[in-house]
Amino acid sequence: MNDLKTRWNSVLLGICLTIPMLTKLITYVAPIDNNIIIVVGILLVASAVLNNGVHLTKSYIVFQLIVVSLFGIFSVNAIQSASYYTMNYFASYVLYGAIATFLASKRIDEYKIIKTITIVYIFYTVLVVIKYIPDALNTYYVEESMELSYTALIGYCASLLYLFKTKSKLFKLTILGMLLINSYYIFFLSDCRGSVLSLLIMIFLVLIVKVKNGKHYGLVATIIGLSILAVIFFGMDILNYVIETFPEMRWLRRFVIYGSNDLSSGRDRLYSLALDVIDNNFFFGAGVGYFESLANGQYTHNMFLQFLCEFGVIAGGFVAIYLVVNLVKVIFKGRTSIMMLFLIPQFIPRLFISSVYWENMFFWVFLFFCFSKKTNESNDEIFVDQERVANGKIAQK
Repeated sequence: MNDLKTRWNSVLLGICLTIPMLTKLITYVAPIDNNIIIVVGILLVASAVLNNGVHLTKSYIVFQLIVVSLFGIFSVNAIQSASYYTMNYFASYVLYGAIATFLASKRIDEYKIIKTITIVYIFYTVLVVIKYIPDALNTYYVEESMELSYTALIGYCASLLYLFKTKSKLFKLTILGMLLINSYYIFFLSDCRGSVLSLLIMIFLVLIVKVKNGKHYGLVATIIGLSILAVIFFGMDILNYVIETFPEMRWLRRFVIYGSNDLSSGRDRLYSLALDVIDNNFFFGAGVGYFESLANGQYTHNMFLQFLCEFGVIAGGFVAIYLVVNLVKVIFKGRTSIMMLFLIPQFIPRLFISSVYWENMFFWVFLFFCFSKKTNESNDEIFVDQERVANGKIAQK
């Protein structure tokens, strides 16, 4: 019975993480207002039935107390001048962060989660073929391109990881087909640079894991190192060459429009305003939503600047350091969790380019997993070279 609960708890969390895909599928079939709330409600009811009630774990309660306390304490200064943005962020956190971490607090199976996301991605890819690709081909600029690209990224990363796990040839072929279709959309029809960078980060993470666990770690490490050096010293030359070679790629046009000397696409003005807010509220922050009230609803477009604006250098600096330390631990220390590997590209670089963390459930699930230590040490073996395991070069857990 426990195995059955684990399996279905994993399915529920997987479905929760596919909400951006599910809501688009629902809207296409039958336009329904507030379908996100409906999906979340169904997931909560299903979880309560499956687990014989709503049971809150100690780690979940403590985690929520920390988040809510931070939000409450550092909203006092902003609530009068920025109540609209403050309350919107709180509502977003409840809808995405609190619900997703609640489902993540149950006993789960990482592979079942990834498989669930991959299965939903099959249906979403059909929608990409019959709607989003034709729409993009008939329109020079698709207004919701960024959201569609990041949505495709969810299933893309999950299916790419599950490709290493599944033994079914039919499933492998299906995944490869989905990846090709969505690669075409993301690289050629979307103007979202962040989703392209996220895919590159996903590939980079896989290579890092191969470095740790594979017998060709020396070669892979050398390739990664040379690639990083090439970007550092010849990044602009490489970018200009790619723009000239692949003019049909719409995301590259963003660099042409804004000019190669303005890679921030005008975000530097928001960075400058954020630094002013930090300077004027150095130790205790300006509060959640205060920056948005000054920037006509815009956020900082930089997660660390957002931390410092809202919480100040003491609390904001601690949150930033905690996140960085855990990112390093997850990527470089011990055996890498497949779930954590999936989550990282979903909020980095998105939270540095296109969104704010209060609205990103992947960020909160990642932090909760780090806090509760649920998946920091995974027993997955999809990237492990079994010959090196047999020779004792990789310690078995």
